[in-house]
Amino acid sequence: MKATILNSIGDYNSAYDIIKNIYDKEINEITKGNAGGIRLRVIIELSRSEFGKGEFPKANKYANQAVNIYQQDESRKNLDLRVSVDTDLADAYIAYADGLSVLKKEKEALHYYATAEAIYYNKYNTKIKHLDEVSILYFKALKTASSIRDQYSFNKFKKRHVDKFGINHFRSQEILKIPSL
Repeated sequence: MKATILNSIGDYNSAYDIIKNIYDKEINEITKGNAGGIRLRVIIELSRSEFGKGEFPKANKYANQAVNIYQQDESRKNLDLRVSVDTDLADAYIAYADGLSVLKKEKEALHYYATAEAIYYNKYNTKIKHLDEVSILYFKALKTASSIRDQYSFNKFKKRHVDKFGINHFRSQEILKIPSL
């Protein structure tokens, strides 16, 4: 939890120091099965720490590891992503998409952002407008779409953010300042 907070306030080195120690001692290369939610959260936070430190290939390695474990864990019921409600998997997709975006794989990143959004929608339906994670997801996806001048995705994520969070939301205000494509 402390690493999550440190990552969210941008203290990636301190988060890394906490989370890497846990990863090395208890997790390392979990590949499937009885991984447990807390262990996977460690992997996601390690990915975020690496991302914040600018270690994008390492960040993607960890995020991909978490995605693979979530998808293969039969108890999580993620075989058909169209009906998945596993918001932990959505969080792993977002971390993975963040890294892909920086590694110049923006189209692939947009796919994972959209998949994460669908999972959130499956779980919360119209209540997603109350989740900051979704607001952040829309903002990141929009910035990614803008970077490759993908007008369709840009307009889609812009509209969804403004429609769900309102025009007065602080991220909506930031989004509206971004020039249209």
